[in-house]
Amino acid sequence: MHVHLPKPLHGWRAFAGEVGIIVLGVLIALGAEQFVESLHWRHQVHETRNAIDAELSHDLAALRFRLNQRGCVAQRLAELDRWSRAIGNGRPMKLRKAVDPPLFFAIRTAVWDSTTGEVTSRMPLDAKLNYASLYGAMKTLEQLMEDEGTQWTTIQSYEENRELDRRELHDVQFAIKDLQSNNDLLSAFETRAGEFAAKLDLKPETDMEGRLKQQSAQANRQFCTPLL
Repeated sequence: MHVHLPKPLHGWRAFAGEVGIIVLGVLIALGAEQFVESLHWRHQVHETRNAIDAELSHDLAALRFRLNQRGCVAQRLAELDRWSRAIGNGRPMKLRKAVDPPLFFAIRTAVWDSTTGEVTSRMPLDAKLNYASLYGAMKTLEQLMEDEGTQWTTIQSYEENRELDRRELHDVQFAIKDLQSNNDLLSAFETRAGEFAAKLDLKPETDMEGRLKQQSAQANRQFCTPLL
């Protein structure tokens, strides 16, 4: 018994050619789709990195602004230490003005926090690691600045007191020591942030203060005025 295979209308050679054309067309379509997708993600990564760079430039400017206040902060805390010790020794000293905290600019991390893993997975590995490290430093700085706000509030709550009981005196002196420690730690932040920023070719934003430049300069002058 013989089995006869159906023959293509125009022969096997023509049939193979038609199949080849179809396969080639499918491959071209798939390649084009992958090319378009690659362009899409390249654009997404480029736009995301631009937004991240802008956010980090702001944060670096906020860090620089705080670093420039170290001298005045150290002077202010030394005065407050003298003031608290004088109260503890029963010889209170009157402050010449209210204890206002130094001006600071908020750290921003919203762009990085909202960036999806699909985008970061397409970034170069070294860039992704440097971004993560720099944001890690900035988030730690943000926590430090929040802690500073709490300690300044503690001191402000006793600024008009001529006497402090043992617990109150402890609270004030702890706040002063904590603020002094934070002020000293800023050098480490400067080194660490500068290292990662250099690898990413990032620089602090030049006009972070914008329309607040005059007010911030006035606030800094006011803050640097002696208390005692």
